[in-house]
Amino acid sequence: MNKKKWTIVGGIAVGLVVLLVIAVAIANHFSHSQSKNDSHYQTAKISADSLSLSGKVVAQNTYLAHPDGQVKNLPVKTGDHVNQNDLLVTTQDDAGTRDTKAPFEGTVVVRYDDGASMPTIELSSVNHNVNTQVSEYDHDKLHVGDTVKITTVAGDQNIEAKVTTIAQDPSGDGKGTSQYPVTIDIGNQLMNGQSVKINAANPQIKVPAKAIVDGNKVFVVKDGKAKKVDLEGQLQGDVYLVTKGLSVDDQIVTNPDSKLQDGTKVEA
Repeated sequence: MNKKKWTIVGGIAVGLVVLLVIAVAIANHFSHSQSKNDSHYQTAKISADSLSLSGKVVAQNTYLAHPDGQVKNLPVKTGDHVNQNDLLVTTQDDAGTRDTKAPFEGTVVVRYDDGASMPTIELSSVNHNVNTQVSEYDHDKLHVGDTVKITTVAGDQNIEAKVTTIAQDPSGDGKGTSQYPVTIDIGNQLMNGQSVKINAANPQIKVPAKAIVDGNKVFVVKDGKAKKVDLEGQLQGDVYLVTKGLSVDDQIVTNPDSKLQDGTKVEA
């Protein structure tokens, strides 16, 4: 065989070797991809619904004095700060002289309604509440003792405070969605009358109902493996409202099946 023929044969051999190498590489790539995507389980990171409400700052206590008779002494004026038992007004009538004193510490407003000759004295406590309402759909998301974040609409002041009461009976006339009064104790941190926004610090965690197994369990992915955990809460429609057992940012399997068990490898 001459030199030219040897060159052709050698070229063909090299070409076959190159094709074989490429075929092996492609096979390995698909094999690796198939192995990587073996898991058909889908996962999701737990997030929480935020509960946002609007409210108003109000005095925890108010007192109105409507003195009778003739004013003999009015030592206070609008804006004055008084302590408990400080004199608000002294009046005199046929029964004699009467002193009206502050029943608690607070701020005074003196006004004359509709041109009246006798003043009305209003006393507001230095400590305040935020009054708001929660709907029947969100009532179970808020609890007495929960910490909430409060932001003033004007000025963007931010404070944290605790929920003190949540009514079990709705306000209003019963028409439309029921609303339940809520009070939040804020001390003397904000001014009376300010409008505020409220955000719950412990919002409700919800899990898709299809992720629940055995009535109240879910598979959490830890270190690439599934682990079944018990939950406390209740099923409501197509979601499970979790009160205990999961935390925000936990990774769960959203499409468990009968083959999934503790230790199954799952890619998060």
